[in-house]
Amino acid sequence: MDVMEFLADYGSTTKLFKTWSDEHSLEVIEHGVVGGEFSRLVVIFVDKIPVMLGLSETKLSNIKFLDILQNVGITPIGVSLFAPNSGIKRINPFIGKIDTKTISNQTTKNYLVQNNVSGMIYYRRSNFVIDDEIMTLKEFILPGLNDILKQYT
Repeated sequence: MDVMEFLADYGSTTKLFKTWSDEHSLEVIEHGVVGGEFSRLVVIFVDKIPVMLGLSETKLSNIKFLDILQNVGITPIGVSLFAPNSGIKRINPFIGKIDTKTISNQTTKNYLVQNNVSGMIYYRRSNFVIDDEIMTLKEFILPGLNDILKQYT
């Protein structure tokens, strides 16, 4: 499996990582209100290797998604987003590359710079919807994912 095939799977990445390794975790880098939105930035590790940055954003008025993002310590985001009968759907996924210079979230940019990641990187942006609420998930692929894909696929 290559990175594009990985990104073309619209299921839970956390669930996929669990099938590959018992050693997977995430670290919250930023969590809270920024402007009129709640955002949460995490780095995901598999076998202690950073493989992905995930930036979730929703308006403060989106009560259901706000609850999901604020309660991730109790229920992981993927469990809530991909739960059967949740009513949540992933729409408008975009897969491609993004120049790290054009990333608007400053904390994301800072993480990439501190970890010597620059130039064009793989990226997936999806909207999750329920009723009239929307949450955006931006997933930035880190170089370590290539090693993990070679090892487990």
